[in-house]
Amino acid sequence: MRGVGAALVDRATQAAFVLGIRRTYLCASRERRDFYVKRGWTHIEEDVGEDQLTVLVRDADG
Repeated sequence: MRGVGAALVDRATQAAFVLGIRRTYLCASRERRDFYVKRGWTHIEEDVGEDQLTVLVRDADG
């Protein structure tokens, strides 16, 4: 079943926007960054914390 992860991320993001949250953040491993970027997320910081995570952001208005 391909696309389940993308559907879950998109649904959770849209639910936050419906609740009035205008900006959402998430952390991901560097290896997964492109997965989120392809879905409209923008990476804003690298190598965060001891796990060296990437921080991404997505705004409700695009």
